[in-house]
Amino acid sequence: LNAVLPKYFNLNKKIPSVGSDVYAIGTPLDSNLHSTVSKGIISGTREESSKSLIQSDVNILPGNSGGPLITKNGDVVGIAVSGLVINNTSQGINFFIPISDALSALNVTYSQ
Repeated sequence: LNAVLPKYFNLNKKIPSVGSDVYAIGTPLDSNLHSTVSKGIISGTREESSKSLIQSDVNILPGNSGGPLITKNGDVVGIAVSGLVINNTSQGINFFIPISDALSALNVTYSQ
């Protein structure tokens, strides 16, 4: 793939609807795998310990945490935080902090 990534991505505080295509960019398992892109869909939204999470089947692994969840338009909508693992096997259920919550926690103001 001959692609050039932008220097930065736009942020979108609106969570995409269930079924929307999304992509995760990260460094799964090893730094030699940097800039890995995986594709999935929004599976739902969840509440855990009074915090909102975006659920997706987009593949993430240890090392992806903190990487962006982006839409097909290249807008960041979330940040990778965790995946469901049972007996050391990923279950394809992964969670992302909505970008609006991340900005709020960091006390960062962003307007589109």
